[in-house]
Amino acid sequence: MNNVEIIMRECKEIMSSLDKDESHNWEHSLRVRDLCLKISHGLCVCTDTIKVISYLHDIGRTKARGVYGNKGHAQISYEMATKILKRVYVPQKELILCVVRKHSELNNDNDNLCLKVFKDADRLDHMGAIGIYRIVHATTNHENFLSELNDAMKCFEALRMPIAISIGKPRYKFLVDFKKRFLKEGYF
Repeated sequence: MNNVEIIMRECKEIMSSLDKDESHNWEHSLRVRDLCLKISHGLCVCTDTIKVISYLHDIGRTKARGVYGNKGHAQISYEMATKILKRVYVPQKELILCVVRKHSELNNDNDNLCLKVFKDADRLDHMGAIGIYRIVHATTNHENFLSELNDAMKCFEALRMPIAISIGKPRYKFLVDFKKRFLKEGYF
């Protein structure tokens, strides 16, 4: 077993042992990994680096809802990832930690290529049919649902990589059509 697989198994175990957040579960990490690999195809981005980032990026999400004060999930994930990467060697450790720490921030002109790819992949997983599924699991009433749906639609505007935009167009259209239908059928 190589070190990427060791990290994958450890992250899966961490995420599986925490509360069952269907909107940010292990499957989300795997979908983001696969989207990263599609977006980065042909670019100078190491596939092992992308995989490790995908596994680590949300490991602190559930703990962020606990007793960790004002720390966001990206900061907690960064702290947990730092501990894991002290025990398990991977190349590009600093890049991995940078992306984990910054993956939830707004776009910045100084974002490196790996961070751009990752942010786009993470945003794409908020869109389309899977986005609706995740929103349903993350919300408790129709006001929250509509707010989350609007946020998911804004993800399309934030995409930067050309392949991510082409993947995102049908997902965005799905969200727009769903919202129209939802509002037409409901009394909101």
